[in-house]
Amino acid sequence: MFSRRQVIVVYTETYEELAIALQHEISKVDGFDSAAWTLEHYKQNMPTLSGRSYVIFIGDAEENRFSKMYLSQISNIVNINGACFGRDGSKAVVFGEGKLEQKERF
Repeated sequence: MFSRRQVIVVYTETYEELAIALQHEISKVDGFDSAAWTLEHYKQNMPTLSGRSYVIFIGDAEENRFSKMYLSQISNIVNINGACFGRDGSKAVVFGEGKLEQKERF
C-alpha cells in the first residue's frame, strides 16, 4: 500500500478562506492528507515535518514571511491570469498580482 502524502497550506489571516478551500480540495485527492495552518502554527510545527511533507505558502514576500524565505530559491515563477506560483522541491508559493480587475479570471 502507498503511503499518503501530507500537504500543509500555510496562510495569513487575509487568505484564511482560500486556504481552507484549497486544503479541502486537496483532501479529496486519493493519496493525500492536508491541513491549513496559520503562520504561527507552521512556525511551531516546522521542526516536526518530514521530508514527505509538502508545503504551500499563500501570499507574496510582503504578506507571508515564509514565502519570502522560499521565493529566493524558486527560479521559475509562473503567472497565469494574475495567479503566480512556483515550486522548489517540497515547497511551493502561491500569490496574486494584486490587480482587482483580474479577480474574476483568477
